[in-house]
Amino acid sequence: MKRTVTLVLAVALALSMTGCEALDAILNVNLFSSMAAVKAADIEGADAGTLLELSASPSFYAALSGSPSTKTSALATIDGALGGSLPPATEQELLALAAEIELRTTPAWDLVNNIGSLLSKLISGEPIDEANLENVIRGILPDSVLGAGGVINETAFLSMIAGLELAYLRYDDLGNAIGTGGYADGSDVIAGDIAQSAIVAAMVATIARPVSYGGTQTTGAYLYALLLGTADPPDTFDFDAMTSVPSLANILSAAGISFS
Repeated sequence: MKRTVTLVLAVALALSMTGCEALDAILNVNLFSSMAAVKAADIEGADAGTLLELSASPSFYAALSGSPSTKTSALATIDGALGGSLPPATEQELLALAAEIELRTTPAWDLVNNIGSLLSKLISGEPIDEANLENVIRGILPDSVLGAGGVINETAFLSMIAGLELAYLRYDDLGNAIGTGGYADGSDVIAGDIAQSAIVAAMVATIARPVSYGGTQTTGAYLYALLLGTADPPDTFDFDAMTSVPSLANILSAAGISFS
């Protein structure tokens, strides 16, 4: 538990050193335009360009969450488009959309937002009750994961971790696609939102399991065992090394964020 809070506080401290412009970027709120509710039938059979348009509505993600087959179909459509020749801006938008789909159809999205809320409080100078770290953890974990009485819902927890891992793969591709020059002209993305989500996804996906833990289990299974106290914590966590991975460094740089 304490290790989780330490990682979050480390991110917050680093962000507090980046300056107002970067903070404004990473804490930017994505405002959706008003549009009719999107249904699964609207998504199935839609081409990649239409998916980008439909994703402007939160109901798009609700429809995907309610229909795993529709989610699979949408991601397949995106991957099919990415396999062809696309303008850089469209490629970047589709990669960002694929990552957001992985997050917003699992409790991972709530985790990202909860951590963002905590960072905002820390940056604004609101004190954290370090004497009661358990409450800090409760404020980070989504309600769907941490149930009444503080009991972890294993299924929801594993879904959350899997969503973060899958999103990280998409962010890795996105970071490589944008390179060191930032997002392409005309790319309709919010760089700060992407950076915040990518950091959280990377923190989970790059966890190095201790030698004492078998290598055949998923990251979710390991972290769940860690919460239960039946697994040893990671031997090391190098935040600087994680954020220096070229793809993630590109995403952070595109949002005006530097930890150096």
